[in-house]
Amino acid sequence: DGAATLSLACFNERKREDWPIGRCAVALRAFAPNTLYDCWLPLVLSDTAGEKLANSCRALVAREPLARQAAAHQTQAESRGAIRVRFRVDWSDGGVAACRSALADVLYAPVRASVATPATASGQRVRENVRFTLFGEGGCPCDALNEPFATQRIRGHAREAVADVLNAVAAAHTAMLSLIRYERPLRSILALVAWASCVQRPIRCLAWICVFSGLGLRDALLGDGRAPSVAKPPMTFGRWLKAVAGLQPQVDIRPIPVEQQFAWARGRARKVVADRTINEMKAHHEEIEEEEEEEQKKIEEAAKVAAEAIGPMKSFWSFNPLAPLLLPVQRVLLSIAR
Repeated sequence: DGAATLSLACFNERKREDWPIGRCAVALRAFAPNTLYDCWLPLVLSDTAGEKLANSCRALVAREPLARQAAAHQTQAESRGAIRVRFRVDWSDGGVAACRSALADVLYAPVRASVATPATASGQRVRENVRFTLFGEGGCPCDALNEPFATQRIRGHAREAVADVLNAVAAAHTAMLSLIRYERPLRSILALVAWASCVQRPIRCLAWICVFSGLGLRDALLGDGRAPSVAKPPMTFGRWLKAVAGLQPQVDIRPIPVEQQFAWARGRARKVVADRTINEMKAHHEEIEEEEEEEQKKIEEAAKVAAEAIGPMKSFWSFNPLAPLLLPVQRVLLSIAR
């Protein structure tokens, strides 16, 4: 199956049940045929923010002992570790089915294969291990009663939905800034032509949406040139189109040196740590400003209460019959003092 996903999990073996340590999954169509892969894959258990931070910054501690990774580095507090995987993918058709699976996933749901396990204690143990390997902490979508109810999981699903919306908004904002700043001149000029065309006839918006969606698909398939080979598409966009059309793709494998991949991963991890530090500093500064505002409000409220307790000052006239006699004496004494 070109759209198959390789799921891996690590367990701590016990007498009655195995305790899951973490899992990972990779799409087979992301790998080039006739290529041997040797890589470290980080494990995920609950997919919390701490685990995401540990996995994104793992390159900073990849060459240190495991005990020091979790104990010494600030980003590895919730790390679940990583497993080393060496495998090779060979396609009988050269990768045509794998290329077509990128479009097949949009048209219909992937095929799921069911495997029955014996109705014994060991069979139940194997079933639970397989269930965790495929779907993680949660339940099997084929069995609605397999997932226990938990408000924490509902909150997790809600956060995931909100994160998807925020990521879409952030991607749209980044794309708009790229068009406005002419970072890609041809794409910006095309956007200007599309805007003029849509202003003239709004119905053309549908056609231009399809055009820019195709360009986005092309950018996604081209990948990032700095990314490791495991994260890059195994072929260019033109060869992918030839494969979808039924032609045999000729994959040109250009392996990236390990040191170059490691340097890129460390640079990306440092950027994650720097962004996290900046966000923490901003949050701390905002907390200080809020505390200062609260103190200022308290002072203003105390002054207001004191003013209300004292009441407004009253003005009145006073009469002193000895003022004409004492005023000359006061002036003489003042002149002597000077």
